[in-house]
Amino acid sequence: MRRFILSLLAGTGACAAFGQSFNIDINSTSGIGSGAPANAFAAAANQPGFWNAISTLPNGNFTLKNLAGTNTSVQVATTGEVIVMQHDGTDTGDFAKLMEDGWELAASGSGPAMTFTFTGLAAGPYRIWTYGDDPTSSNQSTRVTVSGTFYNVGGSRNGNLLFSPVSHCAHVVQVNANQSLTVTVGNNTSASGRGIINGMQVEKLPTRLYVKPDAAGAATGLDWANAFTRLEDAFSATGQYAGAVTEIWVTEGTYVPDVDPYRTDTFSVPNGVQVYGGFAGTEANLSQRDIAANPTFLSGNIDAPGNADNCYHVVTMWGCDETTALDGFTITGGNANGTLGWDMLGGGLYVRESTAEIRNCTISGNAAWNGGGAAVDISGTPHFKNCYFFNNLADSTGGGVRINDGAGAKFSNCRFRYNNADFGAGLRNEGSAFVYNTLFQRNASTFGGGGIYAYGGSVTAQNCVFTANTSNGDRGAAIMAFGNASNTTFVFAHNCTIWNNYAAECGGVRSTSGALVYLRNSVVWGNTDNTAGTADEAEQIMKTNGDGSLMSVFNCDIEGWTGILGGTGNFGLDPQFADADGANNFPGDSDDNLKLKLTSPCIDAGANGSVAADHCDLDGDLNSGEATPFDIALMPRRLDAPSVPDTGSGGAPVVDIGAYEYAQVLGDMNCDGAANVLDINAFVLAIIDPAGYAAMFPDCTIDNGDIDGDGDVTVLDINPFTDLLLNGG
Repeated sequence: MRRFILSLLAGTGACAAFGQSFNIDINSTSGIGSGAPANAFAAAANQPGFWNAISTLPNGNFTLKNLAGTNTSVQVATTGEVIVMQHDGTDTGDFAKLMEDGWELAASGSGPAMTFTFTGLAAGPYRIWTYGDDPTSSNQSTRVTVSGTFYNVGGSRNGNLLFSPVSHCAHVVQVNANQSLTVTVGNNTSASGRGIINGMQVEKLPTRLYVKPDAAGAATGLDWANAFTRLEDAFSATGQYAGAVTEIWVTEGTYVPDVDPYRTDTFSVPNGVQVYGGFAGTEANLSQRDIAANPTFLSGNIDAPGNADNCYHVVTMWGCDETTALDGFTITGGNANGTLGWDMLGGGLYVRESTAEIRNCTISGNAAWNGGGAAVDISGTPHFKNCYFFNNLADSTGGGVRINDGAGAKFSNCRFRYNNADFGAGLRNEGSAFVYNTLFQRNASTFGGGGIYAYGGSVTAQNCVFTANTSNGDRGAAIMAFGNASNTTFVFAHNCTIWNNYAAECGGVRSTSGALVYLRNSVVWGNTDNTAGTADEAEQIMKTNGDGSLMSVFNCDIEGWTGILGGTGNFGLDPQFADADGANNFPGDSDDNLKLKLTSPCIDAGANGSVAADHCDLDGDLNSGEATPFDIALMPRRLDAPSVPDTGSGGAPVVDIGAYEYAQVLGDMNCDGAANVLDINAFVLAIIDPAGYAAMFPDCTIDNGDIDGDGDVTVLDINPFTDLLLNGG
């Protein structure tokens, strides 16, 4: 598909598969135009099939046969004062049978009308094609009204040609369950002649299309057996269905934007359509989809090996509203290394003027000058949900994602890992970014912002973890905030855990050139730099003095905290993570455990009022003004630890400091944050020697062994403990 071409004007005959599609000929019994068209005659709707011949004048009630010629429960009732119309025009064959006979209103003026009321239609979208032309007159005009919308039909045409608005009009309507549908044919009082009807086609429109590379059917896209074999064909076909298609289901496999290799080729997602990958090709319900078992790749690798000639953008979402989504794909192999405009942005995904959702997608192995994985441009605020940005490269800014001035983006439950760029290896923001419940791990920048580089605009990070990010040549490995004279830079980091990041200067959070940084309820610990003599606090957080930069800190745990930066509720005590670098002692991967031990000073030590508003609507209740309800593990954001005194502010329960809210894990006897076979020996010790258990595990609570909830850890807990390990409780 060439860039941004969304519609296919030619029909496919696809609707023949729908039992609730109908062809109707208003028929004279003899003479000119008599007889119904042949089944092969598709007319303007491109809908071949059986033609119902209605020859009895109103008022009458007729049971319709579908395109296969099978009786249905659908009926059409006719009313009106009409006369039989027969005109010997230039149409021949089936065109003459449809267009040279019909009914004509018996009187002129605005009052007369004939109606066709359909009952028994299944709920869904329909397109109603109404033919109303006098083939011998260029002045006659008919007014056709459906659901309050009218079109005028009539004019001059040559024989055997059908085109709107001369021969017909088409209305797209939504029919609800048990709802009738009425077509009214009247006089167009602004023109001469009386209203005419030659026939109708009722086209049941599909709401879903299917894509399966090895499908061997008719390629209508209407079911798995007759699926399109190329995704771009499904995208194009949505245009012919007048907005009725709201879903496209795609099976596992690797798809490229076009069979002819042009670097400007791209998968241009149609507005208003939810595109789902991850199917096997047998599913009837979305809940049956298994993304992991059926990987679905959208690839920009269109020609020779390597990425030098790959597509500039694998996927484009331009002008897509919030009803549009891309869900369950791996987007890979884009290379936006052009020299002009957007061909330098968004190798994997280019999003422009859109509020679409991108869900459950892996965006990996893409490259660009800016925004290796994705770029958000001009305006709009797309929402990335549960997406993984992995191993993308930007020669300049935004290895994972770049957000341009004027645009915005939301990220919830996402992960940025092993992305690379000069500035902002994970995310480069110049617009507005809301980053919630997201991991930044092992991203590497050259000149700042291994995790996030903010240059103008605002970044709000809530419940985020930054681990093992680097900025070898400059500052702020986790977050770099650089002032922008024309667009003030704001960074709000709430309930974040920033640990073990490394930079040439300040491994944690850096503010300079007038940038304004606000740290709330966050842990900044174990970050390092290679500047000789740097104090512990300066390796964690630093602002440039005298240039208007701000580092505002409240209710945070900062290694080496001196109090020089002011604020209240701050301290510098070991946060006591459960197992920060995990069992493999390798920080920045999936086994890291940055949850808090029960003895952590961060428990119940935050400020409830500093939990950011739920801009990403994590709980899906459409209330983005409430305080964020969850932590990064989707546990309640405020949980009380009864044995820990509240040292923070706000009514109980008081929020914890950091990305994770402390929650008791029954069966976790060694306090590594999980209940598993590693807890068996500690559990046995707790039963036979409680004092010995307390001495061996001073940071744990013996209450984790009270599986039956009777207030004591005894042999009565053995069976429920065993069940918990075997069956999860």
